[in-house]
Amino acid sequence: MTRHIVRQRLTWKTLSNCGRLALVAALFGVTGLRAEADIIDITPEYAARLPVDFLPQIQFAQNDHGFKRDALYFHLLRPVTDAPTPVIVFVLGSGWQPVEVSRVLPQLVPLAEAGFAVAAVDYRGIGEVTFPTPQEDVKRAIRYIRAHAETWNIDPEAIGIMGNSAGGHISLLAGLSDETAFGAGAEEETAAVQAIAAIYPAIYPDEMAGDGLSLINQHFGLMAGDPANADAVAPGLPATHVDAGDPPVLLIHGTADAIVPVTQSERFYDTLTDAGVDATLLRVEGLGHSIEDTMTTLQIEQGLIDFFTRTLRTTD
Repeated sequence: MTRHIVRQRLTWKTLSNCGRLALVAALFGVTGLRAEADIIDITPEYAARLPVDFLPQIQFAQNDHGFKRDALYFHLLRPVTDAPTPVIVFVLGSGWQPVEVSRVLPQLVPLAEAGFAVAAVDYRGIGEVTFPTPQEDVKRAIRYIRAHAETWNIDPEAIGIMGNSAGGHISLLAGLSDETAFGAGAEEETAAVQAIAAIYPAIYPDEMAGDGLSLINQHFGLMAGDPANADAVAPGLPATHVDAGDPPVLLIHGTADAIVPVTQSERFYDTLTDAGVDATLLRVEGLGHSIEDTMTTLQIEQGLIDFFTRTLRTTD
């Protein structure tokens, strides 16, 4: 026997007055209303989050590379508030390949609503450049943001950096390295950051296997796992740059990550703490290698907010 399901399209016009009232009540969570009521009075309860402005495509660099990509940009999520805000520079990972960072902006909105400006930065990648140019691009972005902080109501003394996967690798290098490492910017500003959050970062890329190793070789422009290239690869390893003066580091890694094993973050956590660095490892049971899953995990969202509140709002 064939069943036929008839669906009727309901619009505001086709609803009865009672139906309209029921819809409004459902949308606004209003209960106990009389069906014949025409006016609904509510007392507003404001969300414990800030409204957010979106400023797209802010250019921070111009390079002369002929047919290759010349301009670099960042997208800015900015809390609407009178007080200068800390800023988190976000570096998206995609195997050190060029990627459109705007696709993950929705996942970063909760950080902006919590009072942190978020600058999702562009950088050149595989097919355009090799190491250390991506790291130079990111440090250049930090200098630019600091130099123009007043324009966007940003506190230039409260800059954090955060990245995932290859972006976590770049973020760790940018945040842990000395001022002279990975190029100088046109602005007379420091590229120092006050906090680093690395999400399932590729910390020991020379030890990667399979597709990961292929991408690493392209990133470095050599066979990264070849012992003969160890000296050339060493500046591209976050552990090379660790010392007691480094800013606080938050590592976030899922136990089900099949691309970058959680053991990389566990090992690096030991390296950081042995050197006297303020380090935290947030190990997430069953989480894989996904920025969307990571940023929609409530404990991770709150962990990031707590970490950046502690490290970037030291005067509050």
